[in-house]
Amino acid sequence: MSTDAILHVLLTTVLPCVVVSFVVGWFLRKTSYAALAVFCGIVAGNVISRLLPWWPSEQEMSSLMLTVFFSFFLVDMKPRHWWVGLIFVLFFSTHLLNPQPDEKFYTLLSTVVTVLLYLALLLAERKLSGRLMLILYSLWGLAASIVLIQAHSGLLSQIALLWVCSCIGLYTIFCQRIEPVRGLAGPATILLQYVLSYGLQTCYSEVPAMAFILAATSPICCLMLFKSNSPRLRVIAVLGWLLMLVIACGLAIFFDDVLVIQ
Repeated sequence: MSTDAILHVLLTTVLPCVVVSFVVGWFLRKTSYAALAVFCGIVAGNVISRLLPWWPSEQEMSSLMLTVFFSFFLVDMKPRHWWVGLIFVLFFSTHLLNPQPDEKFYTLLSTVVTVLLYLALLLAERKLSGRLMLILYSLWGLAASIVLIQAHSGLLSQIALLWVCSCIGLYTIFCQRIEPVRGLAGPATILLQYVLSYGLQTCYSEVPAMAFILAATSPICCLMLFKSNSPRLRVIAVLGWLLMLVIACGLAIFFDDVLVIQ
């Protein structure tokens, strides 16, 4: 990327998201409002960068922003109410993730993966500290952005940066807090899985499909926290999540560099 392009991304995406999420988080000061702060950061970044349309239309990805907006209402649900979020996620996976409805196997697979990811993130939000979850959410988005930029999709990479920068802005407020940060499982599942799935289907590059798959499904390691909350399992789950992200980024960078050398 040229210096002008990097400066443009910093001014239109990074700075607005970080500042707005920081300001909203600073005024609200409660982890229960974390989702609102992140949402405000994403909105601010999208207003300035104009990456996504606000209303569904015939344009590609036109329904994503509205879907992300509604996903922020899935805040702090008790386990017995998780079925509400699952219905929403099921609707998302069957209507937005699959651009070719005739491919029934792909629809079924994406639906199962989306549901498992959402459940894994719900478990992680309940059993890991808030500051750790914000770090993991930020790294997940950053890995997605790296894979997508290596696949030569600046637009999708910048959309992932909306999430990353909003989480970073919020983290600066809650970096000393250990209370759980909830309400981000739905938006994270929808936004990051969508851009990675869309990138896998539309980007033509030397980046292998495995890089997209590992980046998209990395939080699934947290499903091991379902029956136990032991410190050892928490460490294994977090390390597994991070390892999958590192491998995904490594594959994307390696194969893109091979193409450049050739």
